[in-house]
Amino acid sequence: MTSTLLYRFGALCGALYVVLAILANDVLANLGPDSTATNEEIGAWFRANPATTRDWAVAYVEVVAGLALLVFVVWLGWLLRRADGDRTWLPGVAVGAGLVSVALKIGSGPAMFAAMWRADDGLSDELAAVLVDMTGAAFVLTWALDALMLAAAGAVIVMTRCAPRWLGWSALAIAALSMVAVATPSAPFGFLLALLWFVVAGVTLAWRGAPESAATPRPATA
Repeated sequence: MTSTLLYRFGALCGALYVVLAILANDVLANLGPDSTATNEEIGAWFRANPATTRDWAVAYVEVVAGLALLVFVVWLGWLLRRADGDRTWLPGVAVGAGLVSVALKIGSGPAMFAAMWRADDGLSDELAAVLVDMTGAAFVLTWALDALMLAAAGAVIVMTRCAPRWLGWSALAIAALSMVAVATPSAPFGFLLALLWFVVAGVTLAWRGAPESAATPRPATA
């Protein structure tokens, strides 16, 4: 596989993550109760909806989506680091925040797995509610991590022009909106805009190919 194909594959993994996440959560998934439901409603739902082959397929797609995001985060960090030339710590922040976000996204899955697996084995309503709340809280926390990643990436893009500057400015704006959304989790507008940015950035940069700043890093300055 040539370096150009690898570059484009890494970029497109951002869009692939979004497509797979939507497929798993909004198309295939049997949507269950959220944190606004009572303990009794949550426990009753799990007992009435035992895990099926479809549920395991959804879990598999979610894992693959998380791995696609992992590839995109590493690729984005490479692009930013090459352009930045080790002049700032911002590329490291972008990669660090992105990796923790991926870990939290994938790591929140076992809580729901446990609830579904033990629903007919004495799972109490209270414990089922706690597991649902853990998953919901992890989901909201990823908004803050994605915001930090976008803020760092946007700043590097604006300063180095390793990507179209409108991608950098939009990343900074979405990062600010995502942090506001953390305080109002019932309105996930920041999260949805972040998903849109992953798609647009991935497709745009894959189409453009590797920029000169990514192919030849600028020398660091004192």
